[in-house]
Formats: sequence, structure tokens, C-alpha cells
Amino acid sequence: VYLYMFGLKLTFLILLLNFTISRSQTGLDLTFGNSGRVLNYVSNYYEGYNDIALQSDNKILTVGSLQIAGKFVTLVHRYLPNGNIDSSFASNGNFTTSVNYEARGSGIDVRSDAKILITGYTRHWKNAAWQFDMYTIRLKPNGLLDSSFATNGVFVSKISTSSTSFNYAIKILKEQHSTIIIGGY
Repeated sequence: VYLYMFGLKLTFLILLLNFTISRSQTGLDLTFGNSGRVLNYVSNYYEGYNDIALQSDNKILTVGSLQIAGKFVTLVHRYLPNGNIDSSFASNGNFTTSVNYEARGSGIDVRSDAKILITGYTRHWKNAAWQFDMYTIRLKPNGLLDSSFATNGVFVSKISTSSTSFNYAIKILKEQHSTIIIGGY
């Protein structure tokens, strides 16, 4: 997983996808991370980002999944504007959690109150089959679960109750009148 910063604006290369915000800057900003790049490994197993968000203070949030002991957990990192991990966030800059049996993070948004919404899907064994549910987690600005949201900071739902259906949450839209809008399938 790579993060790149170009010029004064941000450009990210995540899993071979390039998202450019800068209009006129070219070349890596060599003051960001290690010669314009950030490479962060939490473990020797699978780790990947699916979404990224920029806080109003220019700290960078990423969400994805990390494989630990054969199951996937949601992983959120927060980086300082210079590319260093923000050790004041969650546990040394990393938030991980499992919902039900396992959870994969796919979307992230920073709300106007600086709280962080994460969405994704869970997988658990039920009635002799894997079940997939959508979830949304809300974190406080410091990276800890916001227990005032849903049930101890976590909301799980199904679009379909069919035992063969997949319920994946993919993206959180920007805040509109204090409403949370989540897209998925």
C-alpha cells in the first residue's frame, strides 16, 4: 500500500488506483514521508486500503482490511500531513476491529463534528453458510469507538435476509443535513 504526495496538494496511489487532487503540481513532494512515499506494514499478512479521507487539519485517514490469524479485521490508519503515522490516534495510529466474526473496511468519511464514519461488510457463519452484513462504525476524533452511536459505536444491517445474499457497504457520501448515506450492494 502506497501513499504519495505531489506538490502542495495530495495524490494517492492505492492498490494501483491514482486519485489526483492537484491541478498544476507535478512530481513527488519529497518532504512527504520517505521521498514522497509512505509504506506502512502492520503485519506480514494481507493488508490493503480501500478508501481515503482528508481531515480539515490535513491529517490523512485510510480504511481497509488486515488479516490477523486467518481472519480479516477493519484497519484504519491516520497519518500526519508529513506522512508520519499519527501515534495520538487510536492505538499508535492504528484502529482495528472485527464485527461479528470478521470485518472488511471499504469506506470512510470525516463528519463536520470531526467524528469518523467507517463502513464495510462483515462475514460470519450462520445456518451452515457464510452470512454477509453491512456495517457502519463511528469513531471519536481520537480514534476510539463512539459508544453514543448505534450499539457501542457499531451499526450492522442487512439489505436482504436471503441466506445466499451479500450485503456489502462500499461508500459513505459526504454529510448532508446530518444524514448518513451509505451505498453498497
